[in-house]
Amino acid sequence: MSPPPPPNPIFKAHLRIARPTPSITALLPFYTTGLGFTILSSFTAHAGFDGVMLGHASLPYHLEFTTQEGHDAGQAPTKDNLLVFYLEDKEEWEKAVERMEKTGFAAVGSANPWWDGGGKGRTFEDGDGWRVVLWNGGWGRAHHKRYPPPSLAPSHRLHPTRNTPTYTPQTPHSNPTNMLEIAVFNHASALTAASSGADRLELCADYAAGGVTPSIRTLMAIRRAVPDIPIHVMIRPRGGNFVYSAAEFERMRSDIALFSTVASGFVFGVLDANGRVNVARNAGLVDIARPLPCTFHRAIDETPDLEEAVGMVVGCGFRSVLTSGGGRVAVDGVETVRKAQGKFGERISFVVGGGVRSGNVGALKRGTGVEWVHSAAITGEGENVDGEEVRRIQDVLKSLESDGKKQEDGSRDEEMGDAS
Repeated sequence: MSPPPPPNPIFKAHLRIARPTPSITALLPFYTTGLGFTILSSFTAHAGFDGVMLGHASLPYHLEFTTQEGHDAGQAPTKDNLLVFYLEDKEEWEKAVERMEKTGFAAVGSANPWWDGGGKGRTFEDGDGWRVVLWNGGWGRAHHKRYPPPSLAPSHRLHPTRNTPTYTPQTPHSNPTNMLEIAVFNHASALTAASSGADRLELCADYAAGGVTPSIRTLMAIRRAVPDIPIHVMIRPRGGNFVYSAAEFERMRSDIALFSTVASGFVFGVLDANGRVNVARNAGLVDIARPLPCTFHRAIDETPDLEEAVGMVVGCGFRSVLTSGGGRVAVDGVETVRKAQGKFGERISFVVGGGVRSGNVGALKRGTGVEWVHSAAITGEGENVDGEEVRRIQDVLKSLESDGKKQEDGSRDEEMGDAS
């Protein structure tokens, strides 16, 4: 009796499904916010191509989308080019369909009536005309035992690849009541701030514009250099006001999906034409970012009623708000921040920013009662962080901590004396 033939090596292969697209940025929301895939890695200017890889690290396949300068990828050739995802659990299937619809992707009629049959299938079309079917059912139990159907719930954890550094967020500061966030605008400043005692970085680009979205390359380079410090990324497509067009907002959505593989949080803020917090848009961005925390930035200082705005920001799901209290600089808004902290402090964390330096940080902390302060720590021309200034700010915060402990010890001694 002859031995069975060896297994075909192709059966062990990991599968990449690759295709071009006219715009990666425009395409991403369908596959990330809609289907819930994670960006595993990305590349730019590789042999003339930019690309992104989507999937989940535990699965035996991933998707790749590429763009090539000067090449028009065009639309899908026909409506029956399909990716089909089989979800045997009806509740999971319903949640996946609902997620697509809630994120703005409506089901379409299938070119092949089979996929609409019996209410078990929903077909969705991406921006390039290619189609995805979510099917309630299995196609082979042996396969499902080996490779369970993918969960289409959102995942924002970093999945290690050769191009993506591993990172576990942690806070090195010993005292959670005196925390320092430093805004950085380049790689060198990030390293300076981290080595000088910053508890968290806010990564931006273009200091002169007030901070805009940085590049993913910069973020990844910083993460490789300083793996143990939280980095919150500014999501702002341009300088100027905070009222964004549909195209700009779509770019913000895509940027959050892209950066969520490496960032530990986000900083953004969208206003409506009346200068009030745009609840729908901000809540949508917060949802895309989950479970990463989001900070509403100083757009709040442009609103007509800061207290009302904070209430709206809380409702959107933000974890914190960066504010000067409505003043041009933080020292002008101390009383406003103190009142807002008293009213909303148990529901959202306040971060005081706007001209914060070592010479005023003590008064700002005592006057507002907030835990976090935010500074660019720039003392000269340009946009580079001054490491000595970071250390001076931390020295002030440590002295406040020491004073607080002395007062606490003194009160305890008085209580002991009364008891005796």
